[in-house]
Amino acid sequence: MKARFLGGFQTISLDTGKVYGVMDVESGFYRVHDETREDYLFPPKWFEVAES
Repeated sequence: MKARFLGGFQTISLDTGKVYGVMDVESGFYRVHDETREDYLFPPKWFEVAES
């Protein structure tokens, strides 16, 4: 799945409007590689699905 980061949230590792690949969904959170190339869990309310 691909999801667009909506922005407006306190984070320095994601770019507003950028589409990120969701590697997995764990305990209701999206596992995404951020701009530091590390993978972290983020709440799905921060994103909109861009491609299933």
